[in-house]
Amino acid sequence: MVSELVVATGVFARTIWLSAEQLSKTSQMELATAFGLGHSIPELIAKSGTHGGVLVVDGFERFEGEARRRVVELLRTVKDEGFIGWKVILTCQPQSLDAAHNLLVEAGITDVQKIDFEKPDLQEILQAVESVPGMRPLLLRAELQPILRNLMVLDWVLRADVAQRLSNSQWVGVTDLIDRIWERWTGQSIKSLARDSLLRTLGQREGERLSGAVHVDAIPGGELELLGEFAQEGLVRLNPPSVQFGHDLMGDWARYRILKFAGNDATSGARKRTR
Repeated sequence: MVSELVVATGVFARTIWLSAEQLSKTSQMELATAFGLGHSIPELIAKSGTHGGVLVVDGFERFEGEARRRVVELLRTVKDEGFIGWKVILTCQPQSLDAAHNLLVEAGITDVQKIDFEKPDLQEILQAVESVPGMRPLLLRAELQPILRNLMVLDWVLRADVAQRLSNSQWVGVTDLIDRIWERWTGQSIKSLARDSLLRTLGQREGERLSGAVHVDAIPGGELELLGEFAQEGLVRLNPPSVQFGHDLMGDWARYRILKFAGNDATSGARKRTR
């Protein structure tokens, strides 16, 4: 959809469209060096003197850490240029709209025009991921279609390489997808257990509150740095004193993980409460 708008219409003469992976550099100069440029991209935008240029930030949710910082710098450059020669197109999922708006405000951009796109049908999704090994069989499973047609979940599945990791499994259910995505969130470092524990804790405390938000003071002081990492990665939204998951599904999945960890204890507890 965005590529058709940018390329097929011929409205824009020049396009800067970089992925989160490409922008994951420690500075604009390192980014310029990676592309063999003699000047940084902000310098090229500021001195281009061209009209009809566009900076595309496609899939806002993918931009984390250094990539997010580089995007903010590029957005500020276009804003300082006055949007005379360059425009900005930023795409995101509906649930990320507030976070995307905050990013634009951080870059000094307040005049924003929002355009809603209709959710693609199954055939469109199949065409979009046809080059991803193992994705087609997953999408054709009727029991997985409701969750995979959620574009945020589909993005998580693609980023966690779920299809490839489950390619040899005879049976794949919804919980298998959740567990693989969860493993990506917790990571493989020495912090993986701590990350898993904090995510489950947030899910439990979120479920106890009608607002769905957790007070930051409810988080142990030793875990606040980890909470900051979650915010930087887009797993949670921080609006002190409130802490919320980046997506409503994450709280549900955290509570599923609590039940999974509890095992038989959760079952016996449920039986006692129903007697």
